[in-house]
Amino acid sequence: MRDSLTQFSDATLSTDAQGDSAQGDNEQVEVGEGNGAPTSVILEGSEIADTTAPMRILPLDKMLAFNHCQTFSMFVAGQANHGRLLTQRYAETRLLPAVQDGMAHYPDTLSILALVDGEDPDTVAVLPIIARLIDSAPSIQLRVLADEEDPSALAMLLPDLDVNLALEEWDLPQFIIFDEDWEMQGQWGPRPTATERNLETWLARYPDYELLGEDDSESGLARFTELTERLVQEMRIWYNSGLSADCQTEFCSVLTALQAPDDAGESES
Repeated sequence: MRDSLTQFSDATLSTDAQGDSAQGDNEQVEVGEGNGAPTSVILEGSEIADTTAPMRILPLDKMLAFNHCQTFSMFVAGQANHGRLLTQRYAETRLLPAVQDGMAHYPDTLSILALVDGEDPDTVAVLPIIARLIDSAPSIQLRVLADEEDPSALAMLLPDLDVNLALEEWDLPQFIIFDEDWEMQGQWGPRPTATERNLETWLARYPDYELLGEDDSESGLARFTELTERLVQEMRIWYNSGLSADCQTEFCSVLTALQAPDDAGESES
């Protein structure tokens, strides 16, 4: 995985974009008039200063928003319940040779944001596979945003998205794919299609599971937690028994479909 972008803190922002509290008693600023000529204004209690350069306002930068989200390793380190299992799932994922080769030679620069629920069985099953896959692609990078975190990064990356509605309606995890110009090119999730039959069979065996998710009673929460952990472990068996390959193939098909025809031909040759 190409993790070349740097995590920026507020302290790294240019001082041009921050208030200058050390100006003194008076401050002179220039305000543009209708004819474009600047007018000097003395602010009471400020020291007169040379402000020939206007204050620079930093844009809401999609790259910085993406880069403020966690890397996969950072996300795993913060998971008290499933951190160890996520690490194990990553380690036990074996990439298909064709997938590994396709990712190693993927020609386009992509940034993928994984919107996840750290307690959800699908996240525990799928996220490590996608992280392992992206790690084999030098031109693709991954960041992770948990649903309980501040969604500002998602809102900045997708300004036309109703973030609150999306978080209510989307089944997580969702992998949102951006090109090098930070335009959204695709979305995939929460699981490969081949998993649906296994999941339907499991839910038929435990028909109260989804209803328990809405039960706030102590007994309901205990039962829901018990069944969730059971599903997490069963999903681990499913994916290690073949669904990991389906996940890799389906996700790679999404990425391949984004390539220009000439690029796709070169990648396959």
